[in-house]
Amino acid sequence: MSQAAYARKLGISQSTLQRLECAEQNTTLATLETIMKALKCELPDLFSDIE
Repeated sequence: MSQAAYARKLGISQSTLQRLECAEQNTTLATLETIMKALKCELPDLFSDIE
């Protein structure tokens, strides 16, 4: 799946996804909520691999 297609699935722009992946942009709660709804997950699921 392309980054653009994945961004569409998540409901965010491709440029936002690219900046988030590269840690060039901080996210907002609204963006996190959009991503969680698209992935059907909860906030801890997004950060479960961070130690």
